[in-house]
Amino acid sequence: MSIVQNLKKDRKLDSLALRGHNQYRLKLGLSITDIGSITYQDVNIDTYSISGTVSASDFDEDFEQGLEDNYSFISNTQDVTVQ
Repeated sequence: MSIVQNLKKDRKLDSLALRGHNQYRLKLGLSITDIGSITYQDVNIDTYSISGTVSASDFDEDFEQGLEDNYSFISNTQDVTVQ
């Protein structure tokens, strides 16, 4: 006889003992996460045209200021969706 059948014959055990016993040969779990998206409205996007060489010391203190000083850029505002 199997262990489960022996446990079922023993009338002194409550049903909680049978629930805790592993009665399965294989268990399968499935999880779905991160469904959806967030939309940010009126986001300022700067696009830099990077070409040529620049000294690394130009970017020491403020990276964004170094980009603005050395490269041309286009700034626009649009909605951005993150998934």
